[in-house]
Amino acid sequence: MKPKQNEVLALQPQLPWTEEDDQRVRFEKLARAVRGAAESGSEVVDLDTLFDHYLQTLWTLSLSVPLEYIEVHPFDIPGGGECLFYELENHSRGQAKLLKLKKEETPRHALKLKTPNGTSKKPFRVIVDGVQLFRPILYSNLPKTKAAVRDPLLFIGHDTQKFANKPEVLSGGTLEFEAYLFWAPRIIPKQHQGVIIRVGNASGALFDRTFMGYQVSEQTRTRQITAEIFVRQGLDDAINIDRESFNYAHPHYQYLVKWLHSALRQLANRHKDIGKHTRSEKLAHEGKKTREKVDDRVESALRARGVEDIPDVVLLEASRQSEARQLRRQGTIALRKEQILPTSSVKLTVAQEQRQRLAEKKAVAIVQLLHGWGLLESLSYDDQEKLVRGIIDIVLVEG
Repeated sequence: MKPKQNEVLALQPQLPWTEEDDQRVRFEKLARAVRGAAESGSEVVDLDTLFDHYLQTLWTLSLSVPLEYIEVHPFDIPGGGECLFYELENHSRGQAKLLKLKKEETPRHALKLKTPNGTSKKPFRVIVDGVQLFRPILYSNLPKTKAAVRDPLLFIGHDTQKFANKPEVLSGGTLEFEAYLFWAPRIIPKQHQGVIIRVGNASGALFDRTFMGYQVSEQTRTRQITAEIFVRQGLDDAINIDRESFNYAHPHYQYLVKWLHSALRQLANRHKDIGKHTRSEKLAHEGKKTREKVDDRVESALRARGVEDIPDVVLLEASRQSEARQLRRQGTIALRKEQILPTSSVKLTVAQEQRQRLAEKKAVAIVQLLHGWGLLESLSYDDQEKLVRGIIDIVLVEG
């Protein structure tokens, strides 16, 4: 405040909204400011540095109470977009299954999920200083990275555990919940990394970045996950009196821990498979382009020599070497592949397979080029194989 003017601000507040904005638009602009911070190039969006205590209080309150989502409930994200959906299995060795949704179909409809967007009864709104609060978790237009997997993944599960043959006084009775784990290259802000448990669609605690004590070393992947567990029945007795923590020994809490850790394992397995497949496709595409360049170089070189017909060259596997004589009668240059290219007895990785295919393409190109120049006509097929093998060995030398 200004000296001797206690009702006049010396420094005017910097807010993302204006006085003319209505209650909803103000909070939308607050959420947009967080997304904008990520788009500005900041690697980590941290509310502790982006907001002051007043704005952080608004954000924290909006995460705690049963409000509608600022954009869309994760169960209502429609199919047909960039997001891939998976259904989580409830047993310990389960594997997440791809959930094939039709265009505009939602996981809520496909899996018959019941958790409401906000409250299921009368409309519930929270307005603070002219700002209407919404749940500020973002699922779309998140920043990308150079990682192999670039599109978001949504893993959804639900379970009802009745603890059969266990006295209610020991088990706590029936536990029913629905949950999701949302993976994206970057979760913004960083305070949303982790899992939050909601009872009655409300929570007294914020996101647990340890994922309820997950012990597997997944430091990068866990920073890319935001998750919510919506408890529809049970867990009340596990909430401590401060409403901000849980009795970790309670059977309901222990069951949620086991379920969540299984869900994280399923997510990690699927994410690895998708990444491997994506990298394989990329390598195959790049390898194809490189092989096409080799064809173009050979064709250009021979045309410059005045050779229009590119020699047909085949490198025969050991099982096909009996076809060599017939192919040669037909004008094809048939050579033994094992005599030209180095072989490996161990299983090759995807990248090594692509290099092997490129090496084979280069060997064929060398044979075509040498034949086009008439340099192999006086040599026996054995000598041709030795000459090409010598050239390939030199070409494939690595530092």
